[in-house]
Amino acid sequence: MFTLNFKVDQKFLASYAIANCERHRFVDNASDSARGEVADFQNLAWDLSKDLYKLIDGRELIGDFALTSNLPYQDIGTKLDEYFDELIRSKEFGIISKSTEDAVLKIEDEWNRNYGFCSEYIKSLGINLDGDFTAFLVHPALKAGRYLGDNKILWSYRTDWPNYNTVYIWHEMLHSYFDRGDGSHAIIELITDEELRFRLNKEKYPPFVGHDFLEKIKAKGLPTWKKYLENPDKDIKQLIKDFEEYSPA
Repeated sequence: MFTLNFKVDQKFLASYAIANCERHRFVDNASDSARGEVADFQNLAWDLSKDLYKLIDGRELIGDFALTSNLPYQDIGTKLDEYFDELIRSKEFGIISKSTEDAVLKIEDEWNRNYGFCSEYIKSLGINLDGDFTAFLVHPALKAGRYLGDNKILWSYRTDWPNYNTVYIWHEMLHSYFDRGDGSHAIIELITDEELRFRLNKEKYPPFVGHDFLEKIKAKGLPTWKKYLENPDKDIKQLIKDFEEYSPA
């Protein structure tokens, strides 16, 4: 058994918005108003402290900051806490926080609506997830989707196609179950990006979605995967071994 909680961490939300200021980090179908919310907050954060902004977004190294600011290393954390506290009190942050909290409600609704169907499908594959998972949500205008380790997921609400959030949150959760090899990653994509998407949306595959670099492995392993779905005696460990053979050395 496992649990999944959706959470908005205020400091993480603020730091993620600052660290992802480039144009390509915005979701392609994000509205102008949603982009503007993030841009307004980024502009405020820049005006408040260009040096701390650059430290957060990676343009300035902590050693360089310590030298130029004449601050002892142990005081930099305090300075950042004060910076975040001021940002979080701002009107601009209140706006991006509310949009993110609204997105949480939409994701929870989609997840709960699909949970029973999806969990039975995952169990039918011989996979039993365990533990407490937390998905940390950021503003829906920003791209985000990654397994962080320790049952933690980075996510933002997406509307690219129906049930997108369901499919890819399961994808990220399965990274906790499989190893980090390309063969295992290809299996995760076949389980979620392809088969779960098909079962929810009736969209056949191939053509594949997902990472381009995994497409050859998925194509080579597709007959094995289809047989696995039909096999009543499923052995997920054997499937992983089979897909390791399809991965380039």
